[in-house]
Amino acid sequence: NFERRVEVMFPLEDPALIQRICKEIVPIYLNDNSRARVLQQDGSYERVQAWNGEPEHRSQYDLLSTASIQPSASTSKLSESSNGKSAKSNRVNSLSVDD
Repeated sequence: NFERRVEVMFPLEDPALIQRICKEIVPIYLNDNSRARVLQQDGSYERVQAWNGEPEHRSQYDLLSTASIQPSASTSKLSESSNGKSAKSNRVNSLSVDD
């Protein structure tokens, strides 16, 4: 996967964006009980599974669902045109779901 993958790190300086990531996005990943894996003591990974009738949560699907329901304020800032008029959109232009 190293040949097809690029990971980027950058500082988050907007307090509203930091709040959204901490309160909305990270919990979705922590609730994933379908595709997530847990690092074991021996260095191997074990897939997390739903238990006791718990509904399945898959973070990529949950994020797509969240994005299509309500765009965030920070997203609408990014879509403003050069003349200052807002061009809000509920469309998700490009997201991939790993299978």
